[in-house]
Amino acid sequence: MSSIHDLPVDALRRRYGLAHFVETGTHLGDGVQSALDCGFEHVHSCDLMEHVVEAAQRRFAQNPRVSLYHADSVAFLREVLPRLSGPAFFWLDAHFPDFYGYPCLPEQRFPLAEELRLIAHHRSAKDVIACDDIRVVADPHNPAFMPGVLERGGHAALVVPDVSIATLAHPLAATHTWRVDVAAEGILLFEPRSA
Repeated sequence: MSSIHDLPVDALRRRYGLAHFVETGTHLGDGVQSALDCGFEHVHSCDLMEHVVEAAQRRFAQNPRVSLYHADSVAFLREVLPRLSGPAFFWLDAHFPDFYGYPCLPEQRFPLAEELRLIAHHRSAKDVIACDDIRVVADPHNPAFMPGVLERGGHAALVVPDVSIATLAHPLAATHTWRVDVAAEGILLFEPRSA
């Protein structure tokens, strides 16, 4: 698992004037804390698991800059995206809940393509988007994917064979440049073209 520490998030926040941090996959709340430490005005995070959200609500109960949601990532983005004002940093990491022992629908396993389509539809060209777990995308043009590595590690179910990096990047192609950072689990990073 990558973390937002694998990217220069504070430098990106300052460079692009990012006001909001939007995270899919709250997990332990460390991403929320890192975003607060970076100085984001408001932090929005969701998780599919209710007990995860409840733990994060206890952890950040005294912080009015934090909004937590018990929802799958697509429903969360549909709710939050139209309400955001100002540029945002998106950390998309709501992948493979079943790997962690939590039941999910097939479309909730790796919803990244739909998340990116929603962001492209609702948001501006000034946002920065980082997508974690790119090493699972079985695309020969993906430098983070190492054929056979996940399978040898007993994680063949995590390989996503029917998505390409080009397909993921397509909704944002007119407004953002992109690159794959091979740090940790692989991060697909979109930055505004009009910087």
